[in-house]
Amino acid sequence: MDLGIKGRKGIVGGASTGLGRACALALAREGVGLTIVARTAANIESAAEEISSETGVRIRHQSNTRDMAKYLLKTKTG
Repeated sequence: MDLGIKGRKGIVGGASTGLGRACALALAREGVGLTIVARTAANIESAAEEISSETGVRIRHQSNTRDMAKYLLKTKTG
């Protein structure tokens, strides 16, 4: 399926398991550059490796949820 989103960027929370992981994989299959976040670093590493190896899409950033929130708060523009 071609959703016309190739080359866009996305953030998926809860991407280490279940529905979040499935959504991240589906977006990567469409060619979306992803930032994936979850609570557990080991699980997010596994998800990133799986998504990259299956789709060829580079996961641009992987982080736990707290680190991502800190990053977003620092870079927020008003």
